[in-house]
Amino acid sequence: MKTIEKNQKIDPRIAYFDNLSVSWDNSHQTEQIIDRLDELNRQFLKFTNGLDILEVGCGTGSITNWLVKKTFPGKVTAIDFSSQMIAKAKEKNIKAEFLCADICLSNTLPNELFDIIFCFHSFPHFRNKSSAISNIKNLLKPTGSLIVLHLQGSKQINEFHSSLTDPVSEDYLPTSAEEWDNLLNPIQLRRIKFIDTPDLFFLKASHI
Repeated sequence: MKTIEKNQKIDPRIAYFDNLSVSWDNSHQTEQIIDRLDELNRQFLKFTNGLDILEVGCGTGSITNWLVKKTFPGKVTAIDFSSQMIAKAKEKNIKAEFLCADICLSNTLPNELFDIIFCFHSFPHFRNKSSAISNIKNLLKPTGSLIVLHLQGSKQINEFHSSLTDPVSEDYLPTSAEEWDNLLNPIQLRRIKFIDTPDLFFLKASHI
């Protein structure tokens, strides 16, 4: 926790999301999101019983219980760099492990491996995407996969962030398969599936 608190000076996003934690659940249409996730799970997510999942950027745990239900008796570990978001998530008594951890800082992360590392509506906020991807790779089982998912396309996500104030106004989701390959391939991850339409962004990658 001290590492995260010290890092607030490096990453002002932490305080930004701490402040949003109070109203986060009221400002998000959780039921509609869950319905869409159910649809996507039938189509190609295929989260099934027994998978161990790391949810990166879990916020207040708004979809964490959905992950628990889809993967039980697998383990769901949910992390966020905002201690206030994690505190709100823990109040919900979800059967997951919630940790205040920063995906860009390896010394804050769980000491275990996962079948799926799931970045839902979070990847643009990783201040150092190369470090984040490298840490993700080290947390994947040999047969594991990284999934980055947004319920809008990269163009829509980036335009939305650019309309906000600092410190998130320049938070950027890579828009092309080539950009993703430049992040993934140097650390021996490969892109398996890539979808970028106005109402969906989906990337899946695994070990080469």
